[in-house]
Amino acid sequence: MRVWWLSLFLLFGKLSFSQAGPQRLTGLPTNELNDLHIDQKGYLWIAHSLGISRFDGLSFTTYSHPLQVNLRTTDIREDSHGRIWFHNFSGQVFYIQNSQIQLLKEYDYKSENHNPKMVLCGKEILISSYKGLYVCNTEDLTTRFYPFDQVSPTALVSIAVVNNKAVVYNNINWYVYQQGSLVKTAAFLPVLPREDFIVLQPAAFKDTLYLTANPSGILYKLKLDGRNLELLSQTAYHDYINTVSVGRQAWVHTRNQSFNLQNGHVMSNADLTDLVTAKEGHTWYSSRRNGLLVSYRSSLWQQKQFPIKQEDYVRSLNANAGYFFAGTQEGTLYRFNSDSSGAVWKQELFNGLGSIDFIRYLNNDLFIVGSSTDAYIVNAAEKKIVATLAIKGILDVDFDGSSFYIASATGMYVVPYLRKATDKKAWLQQKKAQFPFFNWEAGNSNVYLLLPQRTAAIRFDSLHRQVYAATKNGLYEITKGGIHPYLINGKEVFATSLAFKQSKLYISTINDGLWIIEEQKAQHFSTANALASNMLIRIKLTEDHLWLLEQNGIQVLDIHSRRILPNLDLPNIPGANILDIAEMGNFGYLTTAESIYKVPLNISAATVRPTGYLDYVIINGRDTVRNNHPSLPHQQNDVQFSFSSPAFYNPGAVSFRYRLSGAEEDWRVTLPGERMIRYSSLAPGDYTFELYAVNSNGMQQKNIIRFPFTILKPWWQTAWFYLLANAVLVCIIYFIINTRIRQKLRLEWMRRSISHDLHDDIGATLSSVNFYIDLAQNDRYNTSYLDHIKKNINQAINNLDDLVWSINPRNDTTEQFINRMRDYAVPFLKAAAVQCSFQYDESLLQLRLDLQTKRHLFLLFKEMVNNVAKHARCSHCTIQLTHQKGQLCLSVVDDGQGFELAKAGQNRNGLHTMQERAQKIRGKIEITSDHQKGSRVAVRVPV
Repeated sequence: MRVWWLSLFLLFGKLSFSQAGPQRLTGLPTNELNDLHIDQKGYLWIAHSLGISRFDGLSFTTYSHPLQVNLRTTDIREDSHGRIWFHNFSGQVFYIQNSQIQLLKEYDYKSENHNPKMVLCGKEILISSYKGLYVCNTEDLTTRFYPFDQVSPTALVSIAVVNNKAVVYNNINWYVYQQGSLVKTAAFLPVLPREDFIVLQPAAFKDTLYLTANPSGILYKLKLDGRNLELLSQTAYHDYINTVSVGRQAWVHTRNQSFNLQNGHVMSNADLTDLVTAKEGHTWYSSRRNGLLVSYRSSLWQQKQFPIKQEDYVRSLNANAGYFFAGTQEGTLYRFNSDSSGAVWKQELFNGLGSIDFIRYLNNDLFIVGSSTDAYIVNAAEKKIVATLAIKGILDVDFDGSSFYIASATGMYVVPYLRKATDKKAWLQQKKAQFPFFNWEAGNSNVYLLLPQRTAAIRFDSLHRQVYAATKNGLYEITKGGIHPYLINGKEVFATSLAFKQSKLYISTINDGLWIIEEQKAQHFSTANALASNMLIRIKLTEDHLWLLEQNGIQVLDIHSRRILPNLDLPNIPGANILDIAEMGNFGYLTTAESIYKVPLNISAATVRPTGYLDYVIINGRDTVRNNHPSLPHQQNDVQFSFSSPAFYNPGAVSFRYRLSGAEEDWRVTLPGERMIRYSSLAPGDYTFELYAVNSNGMQQKNIIRFPFTILKPWWQTAWFYLLANAVLVCIIYFIINTRIRQKLRLEWMRRSISHDLHDDIGATLSSVNFYIDLAQNDRYNTSYLDHIKKNINQAINNLDDLVWSINPRNDTTEQFINRMRDYAVPFLKAAAVQCSFQYDESLLQLRLDLQTKRHLFLLFKEMVNNVAKHARCSHCTIQLTHQKGQLCLSVVDDGQGFELAKAGQNRNGLHTMQERAQKIRGKIEITSDHQKGSRVAVRVPV
């Protein structure tokens, strides 16, 4: 799909000459056109030698398909679903749906010898074949084939549709197709020239069919009566007949002329192939020689030329007191009694050195006529210049009966209008009362500078006797209390022009539309309610109308009803090109450098409400989305909307108002000719793009176009992720809290265990020491008691040493723990005459044992070693520390006398204590013993 843009300037130039007959439009890639069609939406489709194109008034969009083997296209048809069907000159059949072109693969174009003919009959597309008739159902796109009774490979088959029936001719027989049946029929016709190509034209005019014979150039009119064909008439044109167009009227197009079969009108030297009339009343012509032509509908407005110099033009115009005052570019002032009469007075004001930029009516036949150089007071009735205003660079002026308020490039001035010199004193007293803040006594000049800022527009409020001045720094009001910025809703106002009438102040702005102020009440006109654009270049107040000059056109406000007049037939002129406006006798007069346009204000034009369509949506500049309410991944957040409006008479005056609901609340307006809006870096969320067309008269599209879509959140912003993250966070917090609780419980347990050990071991030992001390004090033979005291104290010291060692953080490493075990066992067993072999795996040095495990394991170890020393009666003991399958294994093996396990369990409390300690660290005790062969005690602890 390719797009060629027309220049708005060129298009405006064409439209300005709407009454000059068919005009040629440029922009297509070729001038050889074969067929035209106006679709249901109002777009113009053109089949030409380089493909098929759609025209919306601003641009041509040309469609192509990668499997297309021939570019020349014809036979444009539209079904009830809005699909555009056509075929090329190789016989490939295509249809366009949702701005995409599709190939009807079921039609085998390679088996055909001729270019097919294609028509729409009800809900079916009929395609000719030399073998028969192909039928495609437009509801489900299924195809069927109906064969002919007789077949000729060289036959040129043609089809026509009349009254929901199709007539088919294959140069041998005539057939009628209706409701799934192809039936041979009789034709009561004269003998057709054998050497000619006989072709049925596809469209019928009412109940008349058209049959052409070329190159003889004979047109036959036929009528289908039941299933029989009858000849109505025949006409020889003696020229090759291209086609027959049927619309509001029927036309026969030959190579050199086109003939209207109803009124006999003839168009020559066009080589037309088709013509269609759009809903706006414009007629489009396709030509094989001249390309695309158009005849625009007749306008209600007229172009006028006042009788002035040919090289001059009217720059300013005023209509008051029943006559026109016109000022020209070369500085000549004219008075005309009507728009068609000659000048009754002519006055050279600037001798060609300056233009007359404004003419302002005062009262009693007095006008102010001025330019950027000088300004004069002119009496139109007496046809003379009364006085000169001594200010240069006047841009605007107003009058209150005794004073001129002048806006100029250097500031805002007040100049007295005195009929007698003695009036100056009374005038000063009046001004002092009106504006007491100003020093009116300064100087002897009659020119008073109230506001030293460039001022473009000025108006006097006769009701409150105050002045409004539009300066470069904003709008000011000059009242009795001084000069103050004029604010609307607390905001500064930057006015392009001002008007005042009947206690109403009209303010045009550069970007905020129109404001009407009456008794401190403000009414706002903008694109949100009436205007085609918020950019008002200027306003002009005439009799009962306020003319709004916009960048792209003109609108007219009725000052009494305060409504935009919707049905005026206004010329297609940008507001910036309009120099002045006057009103007289239900006509508005618009002056431009080219002409004066006379616009009737009391006649309604046949206007058409604008329509717009969303053509397609492009994501990230690549992917085209056509389904409604798509859900897009978060990274596909660059969305571009392409839209159009079929408007041919004044396409540039059709703008679009749009907003992206979910991202913005206010409506925006497209620029002239802008047909694409892009939003980039959209955040995840639900959005609706809203759009509607509006023309320069303020008429709006009936229905708003809406395109909802969703940009999905990234996975890390979805609800399930938040739930999962919260769950993980809760688990982490729970784990941390639980760990801290367990640590505190473990610490508390450790404290209680230490307390328990201190109480049971050391406390009991010290109690026995105390008991033995008492006995020793009472017995003179106390040596044995002293031995017991010594033994118990040594035991208490050892137990306390073990306890202190186990809880000392300096002894955290496994290597220190193993060394402690060896340092205890080897000397102890040696003192008991037992040779000790201490062995351990190097991998154990990488382990980290907690405090509880070390403590109980060491106590288990001591018990095991003590049992060997006290009970085993062995000569050798082997101690091993190994690490296997996540477990630490401590084994003590001796070669002593052994014992019986059953009796040992009953008589020895030490074994029970060892079992209890092993359980506290989730360990298991394994004991094996054989009489007179030794014992093995092992404990396995998970680490």
